[in-house]
Amino acid sequence: MFRNERKVKRHPVTWIPAATLLVLTSASLAQEETSSAYRMAVIKDDAYGRMLLAGDYETGIAKIGSYNRKRARTFAATNNLCVAYTLTQQFDDATPACDEALTISERYSRYSYSPLSPHSTRDQALAYSNRGVLRAVTGDFDGARKDFEFAATVNDDIDAATANLKWLEARQEATAASAL
Repeated sequence: MFRNERKVKRHPVTWIPAATLLVLTSASLAQEETSSAYRMAVIKDDAYGRMLLAGDYETGIAKIGSYNRKRARTFAATNNLCVAYTLTQQFDDATPACDEALTISERYSRYSYSPLSPHSTRDQALAYSNRGVLRAVTGDFDGARKDFEFAATVNDDIDAATANLKWLEARQEATAASAL
């Protein structure tokens, strides 16, 4: 019986608030804590994640770009690029990075030794949740909702997807209420 014996390196995930991207539409939302804002995941111990956590996004983008020219693109690298581009509001660059992270995570989940592997479902959920934040801050609220919902169903240990969905709903409700 053939079994994929590929060793999997588990990377710690760190959540960072994407509050700098929010365009708040009401005074009540503007006073809410950062913990209520969208959250994105960085792979801390790979692909210059610590640099991104320190807020050095531009250097992180440059380093990850040079790293990717030398090696095959990894989930950690494309995921971290997705976050860095989104947080620096380089949305035209963020979209392909987020989509590529999603493609890599889906490819990995197909070849994982177990369809229920926490590594594969975690990466998929992170990729969907991060892309959902990108979609939300660029105005694609339906796409963001679908990404957050799918992330929550793929891996319910990723609570940021649920928190991001609640934040999106709160923002949409506040916008609808202020329009009345």
